[in-house]
Amino acid sequence: MALISDSIENIKLIDTLCRLVVSYHFETEIEEILKKNFDSLDSKLVEQNDYDLNITALIFRVFRQHGFKMGKSQKCILEFCHFYQISL
Repeated sequence: MALISDSIENIKLIDTLCRLVVSYHFETEIEEILKKNFDSLDSKLVEQNDYDLNITALIFRVFRQHGFKMGKSQKCILEFCHFYQISL
C-alpha cells in the first residue's frame, strides 16, 4: 500500500479499506500510518481545529477503532456547542 503524503487522505483510505473488509491485508501498513500520524493529528485537532465535523468524527472513529486513545478537548467541545448554538 503506497503512503499518501496527506494525513487526512491516509485516514480516509484506511476507513475505506475497513469498510470494504480488506484491511486485514494491510494491517502492518495501517498500524504504521496511524502511529506516524497520531500525535500530529491529535495536537492539530486540539490546537488549530482545522477540520470540519465530518473529518473530525472520521479521525476519532478510525483511531479509536484501532486502539488509539483520542483525548477530549474542552476547547473543541465548547466551539462545537457555540457553532451549533447548543447551551451547556
